[in-house]
Parts: sequence; C-alpha cells; structure tokens
Amino acid sequence: MTQPTRSDVPSVYGARVESGSSGEGQQMSHRPQLELTITVEKIDQFLEEIRRRITLLQQDATNLSVVRAQVGSRNAHKRGI
Repeated sequence: MTQPTRSDVPSVYGARVESGSSGEGQQMSHRPQLELTITVEKIDQFLEEIRRRITLLQQDATNLSVVRAQVGSRNAHKRGI
C-alpha cells in the first residue's frame, strides 16, 4: 500500500469560494483549519492510547516469561533434573 504524498492532498487554505451575487472570490474561513486541528488532537489521543496498551502488553509478556520460567523450573525439579 502506498502512502499519499503531500502533492496528493488538496490544499484547503488557498481555496476560494465564489459568492452567487458577485464574481469576486472570498478566502475560506479558518473553520477547515480548526477542524484539522481537532482531528490531529484526536489522532494524538488515539496514538497515546495505543502506546499505553503496548506498554501494558509488554509488561504482560514480561510477566508471562517469568511465570513460564518458574513453571519450567518446577517441572525440572519434579523430574529430578
């Protein structure tokens, strides 16, 4: 899967809106920029949650390794090794 490049993304900051009564263009409001900021904040929160879950999974994997080692040691002790 290829990643889109910067040139593939349309720019909303330089877009113009034509009014119906006059032929003059008006700059778009800052609303698209605000929506983009909110989206970036949501992505940042989502990524932070993923990092937190990865940390918990790494801790679980470490704990599982310790338990496996203890069980292996007990089994070896029972067999007289």
